[in-house]
Order: sequence, then C-alpha cells, then structure tokens
Amino acid sequence: MGKCPKCENLITTVNIEDVTVNHLFQPGWKGISYLCPFCNSVLSVQIDPIAVRTDISDHVDQAVAPVSQEVVTLRSQVTRLEQLLAQLLQPRR
Repeated sequence: MGKCPKCENLITTVNIEDVTVNHLFQPGWKGISYLCPFCNSVLSVQIDPIAVRTDISDHVDQAVAPVSQEVVTLRSQVTRLEQLLAQLLQPRR
C-alpha cells in the first residue's frame, strides 16, 4: 500500500473525478484524476481509458457501416445472379 504524499495516510481506495485534458494539438480530451480520499490531493491524472475505448469503437463503427452496407448489396446481387444462372442452366422441354 502506498501513502498519500501530502497527508501520509495509507491509500487503500481513491476517489475519481472527471477532468478535461488539454494538449497543444488535441484540446478537450476526457480525463480522470485520482484523489486521496482523506485530503483530496491529486495523486494522478490520465486520459479516461473508457472514453478512449468508446471513441475508438464509435469511429470503427462509422468506418465499417458503409462497408457493411456494400456487403449486403453485393450478397443480394450474387443471389440474383445465382438464380438467373440456375434458370439458364435448366434443361428446356
């Protein structure tokens, strides 16, 4: 277990607070700060990993959606072509 650098209490839990992380090229990232539960001193700050995961997932979904629609269209076209080919290959009476 570690001690708070300010109040020196043993840290077994931390409080989490939402913060905004600004960077020169990417302002406004979602972040979290870890606070001492006794004196509220900031122990650490980082970009929120859950927000990062959500943002990445949203971007992937947006990128994949048009491709998924194309696959549906192509499958439909293949099915129509298979049906047409089956009709053409049927023996004539």
